[in-house]
This record gives sequence, C-alpha cells and structure tokens, in this order.
Amino acid sequence: AIGLEEHWRDSRINAARKGEDRVELTTLNVTRLRIDCPWPKPPTAEVTVAVDGQTVKLEAGAWQVGVVLEKEGKTWRQGADADEPPTKLAKTPGLQGPIDDAFVEPFLVVRPTGKSPHPAVERWVASEQARFKERWRLLFRGEILEVDDRDVTDEQLSKYNILIWGDPASNKLLGRMANKLPIAWDTQRIRVGDNSWPADSHALAMVYPNPLPAGVGRYVVLNSGMTFREADDRTNSLQNPKLPDWAVFDLATPPNSQAAGRVADAGFFDEDWKYQSARTIPGAPTK
Repeated sequence: AIGLEEHWRDSRINAARKGEDRVELTTLNVTRLRIDCPWPKPPTAEVTVAVDGQTVKLEAGAWQVGVVLEKEGKTWRQGADADEPPTKLAKTPGLQGPIDDAFVEPFLVVRPTGKSPHPAVERWVASEQARFKERWRLLFRGEILEVDDRDVTDEQLSKYNILIWGDPASNKLLGRMANKLPIAWDTQRIRVGDNSWPADSHALAMVYPNPLPAGVGRYVVLNSGMTFREADDRTNSLQNPKLPDWAVFDLATPPNSQAAGRVADAGFFDEDWKYQSARTIPGAPTK
C-alpha cells in the first residue's frame, strides 16, 4: 500500500493470482497500491485486475516496472508509477509522520542565531536542544550534523530532513516557512484549528513536509528529537514514538524523563497534511 484513507487505522490488501491473465484484490482503508508482476515472466497479453469488485484492464507492458492502482472516490483506475513525484501534498511512504520518522533518514539540525522574545521559550529550546544532542550521542553513538540558521543552503535542504530549534522570531529558517505551515505561530499565539495558546508560555513541536522549494520530499521537524525519553531507555520495547504529528507544550510544567512538558494538545494531520480535529483521530478522547 502506498496510500491510505486514514493512517493509524486497520489497512489490508488481500491478493490472489487467477491463471495467467487475472489478479483479484480486496482492500480495506487503501487508496493507492502497487502490484509487482505475480508471474515468473511478465505476461504478453492484456491482464484483468479485479479490485473490490471493479475491473481494471492492464496492457502487457505495464508489468515491466510494476503496476500502480489508485482510488478516486470509489473508483479504481491505473495510476502513475510510484516513483513519480506526487501531484499534490499527501501522506506517502517515507513522508507520513509521526515526528520520529524524520530520524530514520539523514537529518540536519538548524540552530537559531536570534533570541526568542519570550524567556521561558528561550530556556526551553536551549535545554531541549542540548538534551537531544546528548541523547543522540549516548543512544546512537554518533554526532549530529549542525548548522546555523543563516548558513543553511538549498543543497542541504534537498539532501536532509531538517530539525529546526527555536521559534519564528529566533530561527531565520523557521521564519522563512512559518506562513507555509498548517499551524500558525507568532509572537502572540500558537493557533491550531479553533484553539490557541499564549506564545510566551507554550512551544510547538511538529513534523511536516518541508514547504520550501529546495526541500521537496523531505521532512521539517520543529523542536523535537526522538519523542521517547530517558524513562523509556530501560528496554528498547519502550523506545517508540510517544507523540503524533504535532504537539503544543505548556512550559509551566518543566521537562522530565517522560515528556518535554505538559502536552496541552496534540494530534495527527490528515492524509493531505491538513489539520484535523482531535475527535477524528483514532482512539482520541472526545473534547
């Protein structure tokens, strides 16, 4: 599967090869999928794919690189090759979140060279930035790549997932992309949907596709390393994501071994990387 109706819900594909010219599929919570040739040799004649009771006819040559099927509304059809760049912003393999997913590929830390107008945010960012650097060294036995916000190049944006520390006032790179993100953050408020929090006592952590032209296909992360912390280090079965795509922290509660602060709110973006209310998130409590 390379596209889902909604992440974090049960998703299934059942497939069966029928003779030399037919494949039958049933799906659950899937909008896009790829089928590699199920025969020892690519067929030399037209093949029928039956998917969820619908019929898609495929020419023999389609199997040279695998076949992509996509669902628009309730209708299945042959789609573009999976390696072609997407025509719209959407969650796809390797660019689907949550925050921790950005650290399974090469990443670059972007340090702020300015200062936040809010002392509490300034102290929190400095503490969490140092904590992440030390934890990466201890857990993964490596040194992170770092650069100042004013020195980031387009080549680096195209090569790396980007971890930005700071707020739009203190980090120049975040300032460049702040109005391109689905969560608004200025010197007064952090605004998520219909909710907002004072920017002098709260901070935002999130993951999102890099909105700058040079960073297409890469993640940008704000103010978060791995979301599992020291309390989870006693066994690697606990070293898994603890936060979804975004979280707002109330800085009145100091960071500890379990969290970077009290989570005022958190959630997943939808399949188009847009904000969705908490009540649509699987397992989330109704407000």
